[in-house]
Amino acid sequence: RKAFFGGLTELQSKCQAAHSKPFEQLDEKTRVDFLTKVEQEAKEYKEKNKDNKEAPPHIWGTLKGLVLTGYFTSEVGATKALNY
Repeated sequence: RKAFFGGLTELQSKCQAAHSKPFEQLDEKTRVDFLTKVEQEAKEYKEKNKDNKEAPPHIWGTLKGLVLTGYFTSEVGATKALNY
């Protein structure tokens, strides 16, 4: 829990530093650009730490997994996207 919330705080700080606004105040294109950079950063982090079993996971993997799980287990995600 501590690592998750710490990761969210770190993402918000990076967003604030890059755009002088919190994430939720950015327009859609800027949000997508920011998250694309975060995803690339997560890939680079994973590659850099592939042999380090003690390296904590990057927040992006955890956050993205939770968002996808939430969507695909919702009524819309299950009935429209998955045709359950």
